[in-house]
Amino acid sequence: MIDNIRNKRKKIIKLFLKYTNTKKRQGIDVSCSPFIYPCTWFKNLGYIRLQSFYKNNNISLFYQYIREALYIAKLHDYKSEDPRISKSSAPKNLYISWFNEDDIYNNYKFKDRYIPLVTKKNNYWFLLNASSHFKYSNSKNNKRYFIFQKASNKQFNYIYLIKIFLKVVFKNKFSLLKIIHQLNVDTIFSEIVVKNICSKIEKYNVKKIIIAYEAQPFQKYLITTLRKKFKKIKIIGYLNAMQPFPIHLFGNNNLPDKIYSVSPAQKKHLSSIFNWDKKKIFLKKSFRFKKEISKFKNKILLPYKITDPKIIYNAIYDLIKTKPKNYFSKIEVAPHPVGLLEKDYKNFVEDLKEMLKGFYNKFDKKKKKNFSFVVGSTSVIFEALELGLEVFHIVDQALLESLDNRFWPTVDISKLSNNIFKYKIKAYKKLIIY
Repeated sequence: MIDNIRNKRKKIIKLFLKYTNTKKRQGIDVSCSPFIYPCTWFKNLGYIRLQSFYKNNNISLFYQYIREALYIAKLHDYKSEDPRISKSSAPKNLYISWFNEDDIYNNYKFKDRYIPLVTKKNNYWFLLNASSHFKYSNSKNNKRYFIFQKASNKQFNYIYLIKIFLKVVFKNKFSLLKIIHQLNVDTIFSEIVVKNICSKIEKYNVKKIIIAYEAQPFQKYLITTLRKKFKKIKIIGYLNAMQPFPIHLFGNNNLPDKIYSVSPAQKKHLSSIFNWDKKKIFLKKSFRFKKEISKFKNKILLPYKITDPKIIYNAIYDLIKTKPKNYFSKIEVAPHPVGLLEKDYKNFVEDLKEMLKGFYNKFDKKKKKNFSFVVGSTSVIFEALELGLEVFHIVDQALLESLDNRFWPTVDISKLSNNIFKYKIKAYKKLIIY
């Protein structure tokens, strides 16, 4: 069964690369096309496009395309709030990262969870606000941060959408194929962000870019643009996340000049499967992950989005139901704080808590054996395993979300059902270097 997933993934990668190369030949900018961002942890256009390589989902693909095209209307008022910069302290090194309210302290100071400080002076940050409800208030004391975020609380502006639609149509000379690949919220967002960053580079003669790299469309488009416009600029990337099926890191184009990873296993599959130059990949102790076993032990760890609540709920229910009395230690639900901002997510969490109450005879407070329940495609799996926990992995789409030994050879994998897997680590310090 596990070999079946592994073999099907080989076919998916082959079909995806063939599709990507075809679009390149047709003149499509694949660096920021939503169809060529093969996301496995969030149900967007790239996720559904990946599914299309192993099942018929044309209707879902169509509706998702329309939805993401309409979301362009939300981009109408993104702006950069810039610090006051003296000539003597002009930014030579520009760090690019995401942030939310948890990264801000003392009203205006920022602490990055993903990138260590690698340069000594003239450091500035271009920060993209990842929160839909939190706005950074740019203090007079802010001397280091370019804050990129929405300027108002107005969500949609359909006049803006029409303007963008007409711009894309005329820019691509009515080519339907090119229009389809460009009329998307991620593509337009990429263009807005990259234009903004390039203006800073030109104005201040930035020499080095340091980025938390996840192969997102705006990141690949940025690197493509920098290679054309600023050939001497140096780009350093930090890989701080691992995905069970890391197809989003395919290919060796649009990559930083130097890349740091916290995972030996990741370095190996990037070079052996996706043809990255291993001479450019350097291992470094994790700046993001900490040895905090209490965060994972005997918890149901939820991602910020639940792709299919019914499937996930039933899988957890079946897993606990089939185990004997007192099999588990007491289990708690650990929701993602971002997810709790949505009503449906809150309701799902409450439903899980009620379910656990009904299985009181399955839990023993004195039980010493510890597990971790992980839902979806997330780096949490590797953190829990590296800390010595056995992991029950609950997934919606096993082909996109579960582990396989081609990418993660130091994990013992057991398939319990179509939506439940059990993992044990076979060798430490291969998944994450703490």
